[in-house]
Amino acid sequence: MPHLRPDRPGTNRGTRGRLALLCAVLVLAVTGCSRVDPSTLPPVPRISTGTLSKGVQEQINEAYAALDADPMDKAKNGRLAMILQTYRQYPDSAIMYERVRVLDPKTFKWAYFHGVVLNAIGKPVEAEAAYRRALALDGNYDLARMRLAQVLADQGKAEEARSLYEELLPRADEIPEAKYAYARFLVSEGEPERAIGLFKEVLKRSGDFGPLHFQFAMAYRAMGETDLAERHFRLSEKFKGLGADGNDPVLNELLLLNRNDSPFVTRARVLAQMGRLAEAEDFIMMALERNPESVSAYTSLIGLSTTLGDFEAVDENYAKAIAIDPDHPKTHYNFAIARMAQGRWAEAKEALERSLSADATDPNAQAQYAALLIQGGQTPLAEIEVHLRTALQYDPDHMIANALLGDILSRSGRPEEAIGHLLRAAEYDHEMRTSVVIGLAQAYAKMRDWDAALAELARAAALVGDDEANARTIGMLRAEILRLRSEDRENTDAP
Repeated sequence: MPHLRPDRPGTNRGTRGRLALLCAVLVLAVTGCSRVDPSTLPPVPRISTGTLSKGVQEQINEAYAALDADPMDKAKNGRLAMILQTYRQYPDSAIMYERVRVLDPKTFKWAYFHGVVLNAIGKPVEAEAAYRRALALDGNYDLARMRLAQVLADQGKAEEARSLYEELLPRADEIPEAKYAYARFLVSEGEPERAIGLFKEVLKRSGDFGPLHFQFAMAYRAMGETDLAERHFRLSEKFKGLGADGNDPVLNELLLLNRNDSPFVTRARVLAQMGRLAEAEDFIMMALERNPESVSAYTSLIGLSTTLGDFEAVDENYAKAIAIDPDHPKTHYNFAIARMAQGRWAEAKEALERSLSADATDPNAQAQYAALLIQGGQTPLAEIEVHLRTALQYDPDHMIANALLGDILSRSGRPEEAIGHLLRAAEYDHEMRTSVVIGLAQAYAKMRDWDAALAELARAAALVGDDEANARTIGMLRAEILRLRSEDRENTDAP
């Protein structure tokens, strides 16, 4: 007969049983365990990693191994979902987020990420439900509200989407993504004029990026402005490697999981374009942590160091980059720009020649090389013109190439052709704009179009600001054009 331990005084077996049950409940509450039936969860999807880099394969395999050891752990399910989303394995990621939704229904980011991947695979109805779950958990996250508006619009729920966008608009300076999304919505709703105003605000804050110019083009096309539409379609191709700021703190968790260097270099380029140089440098460092031999990262550091005036760092990063790839055209181009900033023209010319030797189709390198040849004063204008026309062959809207070619054509007695290039260059808001507009006035004057010349001088005067040298030039030109116009009229009126 088995030995039975006697009851302690003041207790009985029923009481002990209830206490045991209470303890179990408390343990479950403290540990966060749940009594989810595993059979109610969708099975864990298995993906082939053969086409992915070795580091990514290891990361995914580690996540699978951790989950296999504890398939009901919500954090391990969530981590695999995030990793799959990071590498755009959206259908499988959506399945994993469905598992996490059952295991951990009260965490905001799981619902938010689930909405993002559902929208990515073309399921706006399900994405809407996920975003509504997310907002029920954190109603203050405006980017979730913006994404909800997007999927509502995709379903034709325009008024509800508009209401959400207009609710966000007063805070759009803090969340420029919402301003951009609302402008896209306005184009789809037949309000392109209003959309263009918002797109211009986004451009001013975030700089050029491909999708923005594509949306400009769609808006201008809807207005019947075919020339402007064509220009922005070209710009969308030129800047297709760049995206919007993408400052979504929750989604940025995914970026940090990425073991490839390229997303970090791209993000650094966007930040540098916006003038956020310290953040840009941080992202380049993260790229190098993932790939210590990333030529793109070292090349970006050359450009960043040039902007900061740290030419010792320029030399150091240039040496590292060419040790890995001695023929990378962008590396030599960025180094050339650094040497130009230092006034070391011969070295800049040599670096541009190396860049063009590796890639003669780069319009930036062609235009900068032409600028150096002009400065040298020893190269025939016809030869320089070839470089500028090559640049414009690959980028018809290239500001520097249009400005320099327009100037050469005007000086060479071809003002009518010059005007087309100068007009394109004058569309851009840049430090050369006043000089370009003055050049336009001179070209019009050479064609004896006095009114157009005076109109361009008035535009230049409005742009000149505190630039006393250009202000004097404008004044002298205006006086000369008025004199020539008067003489021209007298000659015309003479019998």
